[in-house]
Amino acid sequence: MIRYEHFMARLAAHETIMIDGGTGTEVERRGVPQLPNAWNGGGALSHPDILRKIHMDYIGEGAEIVISNTFATARHLIREAGCPELFEDYNRCGVELAVEAREITGRDNVLVAGGISHWSFTGHLPDLADLKEGVEEQSIIMKNAGADLIMLEMMIEIPRMLAVLEGCRASGLPVWVGLSCERDDDGMMRLLSGERD
Repeated sequence: MIRYEHFMARLAAHETIMIDGGTGTEVERRGVPQLPNAWNGGGALSHPDILRKIHMDYIGEGAEIVISNTFATARHLIREAGCPELFEDYNRCGVELAVEAREITGRDNVLVAGGISHWSFTGHLPDLADLKEGVEEQSIIMKNAGADLIMLEMMIEIPRMLAVLEGCRASGLPVWVGLSCERDDDGMMRLLSGERD
């Protein structure tokens, strides 16, 4: 927690902190095959060296927070990919590779965030109770694998975001939330789902 507390002190002092780039997009760009219905979620097991190198490259470019390649490894996504038995492995390895990248680069001050999303690539969204339960498991796996915090990625719906937040409480880790927004015709910001409040 000392590492995280250091970051919070920097934020309180209005310092800028650099977060990594789109890891999933970079995984795809480097040729890692897609996992059916779970985009790039399989990279941690199928191509760990590539994924570790991506994290190392971001750290080398100055990233102070790296997010695990687990955007697409929610329980409902891994189930839709046809390999529910690998849910724990994908999430554990995803975080462990980011931790290894930090260790290899010698940048002990870098935070590793376990990335969690509520997306679906098939349109089959779990109900809120199932989503929360899956996130509870996922966030605990990430904590045990060495995550310093949980990063909620591309939250677009308030009810789903709240279910994910509630699920993350099980880990006891700090949670940061990334909202995906756009401007209305009247210039007001709204979530991609259309919600404005």
